[in-house]
Amino acid sequence: MTKEEIQQHLGADYVVNQIIEDENELFAFYVSKKFHDTNGNDNYALIGVGPFYFNKKTNEKKLLGAFEFHEEYFDRKLIQDNILFEDVKPDLNEVIENIKQRKHINDDEFEIIMTSLNIDMYSITISSDDFIHETIESPNSEDIEKFCLVFEKAQMKFKRETAHKIIFKNEEI
Repeated sequence: MTKEEIQQHLGADYVVNQIIEDENELFAFYVSKKFHDTNGNDNYALIGVGPFYFNKKTNEKKLLGAFEFHEEYFDRKLIQDNILFEDVKPDLNEVIENIKQRKHINDDEFEIIMTSLNIDMYSITISSDDFIHETIESPNSEDIEKFCLVFEKAQMKFKRETAHKIIFKNEEI
């Protein structure tokens, strides 16, 4: 089964991003087209889905749920021998470039920003009332200043309300 055939089976709303296979089975991992087109905006991440599965011997095709994939397929040698879920985090400059491109900060990027800038994660409060405007507060005004510098580099819209509080705006979806 070719990537094009898998793509046709999935439809235009999804993009195949990795295929692993052996002589018996094929697994195609995919993301939503919007996730792909926005350089990974987590608002478009697929939740609860597993890969597309193709059994080469029986021609069985199916979309696996995340639970089914982990319960029935994850321990197979084919899966374990391929690096699927690398825990490689981008550096701060990569994160800033990604934010600049998509005009949105993903939840996991806050940790990378704080770790890279030596900001104590436990002293920061990040909240939102509308999932567009995010409020960051810290008792340490230097932390807020560091966030301001990142937001400036990423060309994010933000307002420093006080020395201890900043509000930035994620692009609306």
